[in-house]
Amino acid sequence: MKKTLLAIALPFVFVTAVHAQVTNTNTNGVNPLRFMVGIGLTAGGTNIATVQYTDGSSSNISSGTGVQLMVGVDYFVTKDVSLQASVGYLTSGADGSNGNASFDRYPVELLAYYSLNNKWRIGGGAQFISNPSLNGSGAGSQFSQSYKSTAGAIIEAEYFATPKISVKFRAVKETYTPTTPYNYNLSNNPGKSIDGSYFGIFGDYYF
Repeated sequence: MKKTLLAIALPFVFVTAVHAQVTNTNTNGVNPLRFMVGIGLTAGGTNIATVQYTDGSSSNISSGTGVQLMVGVDYFVTKDVSLQASVGYLTSGADGSNGNASFDRYPVELLAYYSLNNKWRIGGGAQFISNPSLNGSGAGSQFSQSYKSTAGAIIEAEYFATPKISVKFRAVKETYTPTTPYNYNLSNNPGKSIDGSYFGIFGDYYF
């Protein structure tokens, strides 16, 4: 836990120190250091659990599909090159009157971008996830599985509708490995590791 908190805190300590010395704007008219918040939808990965409801219907939980929230900082090293650090919460879940289950992750992302112009920039970097887990209650209580901490690769393109509002298109490549043997049958995944790769679309606000 201490290592996780340190990994989350270090990027913010760094940019706060930089912010104390940088007060001007870059040549694009944007403050070189900005904070950001974002929300996104992701799709992909492997089906890791199927929750059955009392009405006979079911819902799948995927290792790559879900909703992600994030907060972070964005810093222009030059007018064309920028760095971004963020922490987030990514979850995939199924809820019903007789139980629920969810696959929860807390990604820490470190990205570098190159601005093609004032509207578009492309970039990539790494995503670090500490102790992802699948948990459930009620009818979903059988889905209880922890996974090893993992790291993934990110590539993305970002379009700025305004200097403060953007849309991101991203692809993430990562794999999850359970810390113990699966305690339920994964018919779609007979191996030990699962593919968590996904595509996503995000909306960010910079301030």
